[in-house]
Amino acid sequence: MGLFDFISKPKNDVKNTIQETADRSNQQQNFLDIHTGEHWITLYGRKVINRIQHSDGTITNLIEAKVIVVPKGGTMLIGEATPICFEAPDGLDESAIKNLISQIGYMQLSKNSYTYVGRIYNNYDIRMQPPTNAVNNLVVNLTQKLQQENKQKAEQQRTNNEEKIKEGKEQAILRTQESIQKNEEYIKAMEEQKQKNIMNPVIKKMSSVSPAIGNYNGTDMVNGQVLRIRDAVLQDKDRAGTYIYSARLSTTQKETDFEYYDGTHCVTVVFTLPYKLNDILDSQYDIQTKEAYKRAILTALSNGCHSHMPNELTYDDRALFDIGGIDKYCRQVSSKRENGIISDKIAKLQRKYEIEKNRSKQGMER
Repeated sequence: MGLFDFISKPKNDVKNTIQETADRSNQQQNFLDIHTGEHWITLYGRKVINRIQHSDGTITNLIEAKVIVVPKGGTMLIGEATPICFEAPDGLDESAIKNLISQIGYMQLSKNSYTYVGRIYNNYDIRMQPPTNAVNNLVVNLTQKLQQENKQKAEQQRTNNEEKIKEGKEQAILRTQESIQKNEEYIKAMEEQKQKNIMNPVIKKMSSVSPAIGNYNGTDMVNGQVLRIRDAVLQDKDRAGTYIYSARLSTTQKETDFEYYDGTHCVTVVFTLPYKLNDILDSQYDIQTKEAYKRAILTALSNGCHSHMPNELTYDDRALFDIGGIDKYCRQVSSKRENGIISDKIAKLQRKYEIEKNRSKQGMER
């Protein structure tokens, strides 16, 4: 019988009936759940794709649908739906379709091809049989169409992924360029601020535990940041009026940055001034003279601090370093002094510092 089946090409009135039947079936998109002892099967997306007139005069609808077959205790995943098709006449009860679908739990189904699962002759005659040649050709056409669609989807997905990757790379390049630009702008702004700070240096007196100890925040004349001058103490002087000071120096970006008060993270120095530090800063000199002294003092201390910093985060605290100073004409004085008396006094202070440092180190080791 199967050799003489054919796909009918009806007249207009019959064709209209086919369309009406297809429309009615196409509206049945509701899910149909089938429970068996071993599987949970969900059928959905039923659609009539053709009417077939067989050699015995019977007419069936070739119906495509999707099924999700879940073993008992498994999880239903919509993405795991597989395409199937079957034949059924008009006017069937849902129970007939359930009876057919309930038998596919152990069939080998594929997401990439349509599987013909059988034919329903009536509500009571349901057969898991292979398709006739004519129906099989329709199933093959469905599979070819599906595979073409899948290929197009995969190609589109590949194209989309390539576009996303390309877009991601372009955005990454743009972000990098923006970051570089912002960094360059930041560096430029910092450099401008540095030059502005150096051109307009300041030195501010900070609180201290004793009037004899001076704490100051000033402009770092090397990098334009903040030079911290701590524990500035007058140690000695000579008869000519050269004053010897010791102090702890460190540099930081902002005044509000964390500060160590234990004597670490700083350079301990000794330097000379032509007058007392407070007298210079609090004097009634004219503005030009006062600015000259202020700039000279900050330059000497900044250079001295940086000369004993191996890098921006490390300070050399091994000794009391003689960093020179300034004279009464605001000139920089080298640590290689011609004044032997001052040099002797500084050497004595350095030996005292070394003894105290060793004593402190021994105490910590105990």
